[in-house]
Amino acid sequence: MDEKKRCTAKSKRSGERCKRAASLGRNVCAIHGGKSPRGVASASFRHGRYSKALPHRLLHDFDELRSDPELVSLRDELALVDLRLQEKVNEWAWGEIKPLIETRQELAATEARIEVLRDTTMTQEQTMTLIAAILESLRRHVHDPVVIDAIGREVEELLVG
Repeated sequence: MDEKKRCTAKSKRSGERCKRAASLGRNVCAIHGGKSPRGVASASFRHGRYSKALPHRLLHDFDELRSDPELVSLRDELALVDLRLQEKVNEWAWGEIKPLIETRQELAATEARIEVLRDTTMTQEQTMTLIAAILESLRRHVHDPVVIDAIGREVEELLVG
């Protein structure tokens, strides 16, 4: 077997090199990690500037975008973002992407309004509990039965009307 195609892993016990063939495109055999997922499929995938997993089909476009004088300070990050956008636009028609973005923006704005309402609005049960507590407080502190009856009638009219 060609030494270049042989697994480069060594045994911890004997220190001898593995005798199996390295996996295609790897330096180690399947037992020593040659079948481990790489790139986006890997659990430890890092995207962006420090990634080693930029697909070969994107390398040319990445280098081209990176050397673009229009991209200023964060050249690598901007190039990767532009590249991903370009890739997504090529996968889908812009006519399909734009409505999805607009729909998502509308949904996010609606969700934010609902959250504000949820945080600032009392439920019917909370309102009734508050009214009952106010009336109970009035009964404890107001001893004139005519005033208590008048307040009770006004509260009842407010609730019914």
